[in-house]
Amino acid sequence: MKRLFLILLLLNLLFAGIAQLAVNGSSETGREHAPLNAEKIQIVASVEAPALIENNTAAPSAPEKTRVCLEWGVFAGSDLEQALVALKALNLDERNLTQLKVEETNRYWVYIPPLKSKADAEKKLSELKALGAKDFQLMQTEGKWQYAISLGVFATEDAAVKYLAQLQKKGVRSAKSGPRQHETGEVKFQIREVSDDLATKLVAIKEGFQGSELKAVACN
Repeated sequence: MKRLFLILLLLNLLFAGIAQLAVNGSSETGREHAPLNAEKIQIVASVEAPALIENNTAAPSAPEKTRVCLEWGVFAGSDLEQALVALKALNLDERNLTQLKVEETNRYWVYIPPLKSKADAEKKLSELKALGAKDFQLMQTEGKWQYAISLGVFATEDAAVKYLAQLQKKGVRSAKSGPRQHETGEVKFQIREVSDDLATKLVAIKEGFQGSELKAVACN
């Protein structure tokens, strides 16, 4: 009986040692998978994301450059005829050469902008009469002011503005005031797509026309 007790005691001690080893082994295994300095871990994607976004973002488009042309002028009478002959020798087509009429301002006027047709203009004239407006004139000459209505021409801008205010009190709502430009009879030329060779030729031609000016301008 005593011997049996000793055997059971030894077996219990053996099982207890095995169990303790199992627990220790489990603890070591757990430490292998435990996070190490978790607070110092960084997600690589969070660092690379800005670079990816930057690469995928379209670069802002460059501002459109202003096209530069050469302007040569001004000419009238026989000088204009000679300038046309000189330019013709350069074989410029209509796309590269534009003739511009010179205008100047020496008056101010009150006016109604050009209407679509003569019928529309005549209808507006009837409305002006009904509102008590006087001394107006329909512009019928072909050009940018055809079917505009002149309500008065003045020597100063202040006088034009005051008269416009009087018409507005009468109910004339579509009238405006501004500088009155008129053509001087002079002409200037605008040349587009100017190469170095063409610029050199234009400078040489310009020297034969005293008083003319050749300068770079923004293209119309």
